[in-house]
Amino acid sequence: MFEQAPDVMITPSIRLLKRLGKGGMGTVWLAEHETLQAQVVVKFLADRLSNDPTSRARFSREASSAARVRSPHVVQTLDHGVTDDGTPFIVLELLEGHDLAVELRNRIMDPHEVAHIVEHVCVALSRAHEEQIVHRDIKPSNIFLCSSAGNAPFVKLLDFGVAKGLDDGTSVTTEGQAVGTLAYMSPEQITGGEVTVLSDLWAVGVVAFGAMTGQLPFKRETQSETIAAILGAPIPKPSDVAPELPATIDEWFARACNRTSQTRFQTPREMSDALWEALGVTSTGYRRGASQPQHPVPEPETGSPATITTNPIESQAKPLRPSRWLWAMLATSVIALVGAGIALLVVTVGRSAPADEPPVSARPSGAPSDADSSSSESPTPTPAPSTPSSASAAPPASAIPSAAPSQPAATTRSAPAAKPKPLPQKRRAVGQDDDLGF
Repeated sequence: MFEQAPDVMITPSIRLLKRLGKGGMGTVWLAEHETLQAQVVVKFLADRLSNDPTSRARFSREASSAARVRSPHVVQTLDHGVTDDGTPFIVLELLEGHDLAVELRNRIMDPHEVAHIVEHVCVALSRAHEEQIVHRDIKPSNIFLCSSAGNAPFVKLLDFGVAKGLDDGTSVTTEGQAVGTLAYMSPEQITGGEVTVLSDLWAVGVVAFGAMTGQLPFKRETQSETIAAILGAPIPKPSDVAPELPATIDEWFARACNRTSQTRFQTPREMSDALWEALGVTSTGYRRGASQPQHPVPEPETGSPATITTNPIESQAKPLRPSRWLWAMLATSVIALVGAGIALLVVTVGRSAPADEPPVSARPSGAPSDADSSSSESPTPTPAPSTPSSASAAPPASAIPSAAPSQPAATTRSAPAAKPKPLPQKRRAVGQDDDLGF
């Protein structure tokens, strides 16, 4: 018998660290993948089931089905094999967070949160159905909410152990035997009929009903009563249990769990989009493999039933975009700053650089100018600043010819100097940010 203990190597590169849990199907261990230098999870089939062909086939199918789907919304299978003593094992990625069943023990979820989870599950199911794989056991404990700081959780689908391949008709059970978890089974599963992709969508509808209301739609005190409710009881309305839910949610659930499979939603995308539309969200941004939530997920109201303190589902607000008036104000400010800069530059150049033509003087040649009279009062005259390139070429003041006939000094005033030509300025355009499936 294989010894499951810390530091035991189950492969040349995988070393067990500690046991995480134990159930009827086997045990789960935290392990170190020494080649990848990363922690992983190892699932072992229980010893009492190791010699059971059906259990071994189911265990092997869980590994192969999940590996075939290859979706970010399906837990990644890294390896699988058999120990030296014949115990099957699967190596999976390590996930941080908790499953939906744990979340629902603490509170009833907001419909927008549920729609986000349904969308991610539908992405996973869409990819599985493309590979002709039916999960057959959709339930809260198989929906994992990965921790995501500041955002709604990233959802992954677990446990393809009872999955059925539609391409070859293979199954891990005998024909006519019901497989799955009773409260989430579709009528065709219970009666042993043909199980298709529409059976998974029925189960998604049941999960959504329970998450939004705190009650399962068909679960009763006994198994026989539960079976009778699934097969023949009136389809319940979510608003009868949670009156705050809109009537559009009742309509959505009535179609999701219609006993006539061809009347249900026919694809995962159709189901997800319809739930968002029932909540008044008309543009879902649904796309195959979408890794981030596309919708606001409001936080639970203060005082709502016991929100968990570890790994809570946090709200995600829509990113704020600058409005048009803000862009207009920004553009006006930029233009004003550019204009002020141009004016300052013109004044500075006008004071520091000589004019292109000699200033015209109306005084007699030899009559003292205002500059001469002001400079005579200063013991240390300060020469006017000039640019190095033009200082050597400027003629002395006495050499500037008079531009007008001589007039008496008492009646003349100096004409203003000609304004320099304004420097050409480049225009600046205020740009706008460009707005950034199955």
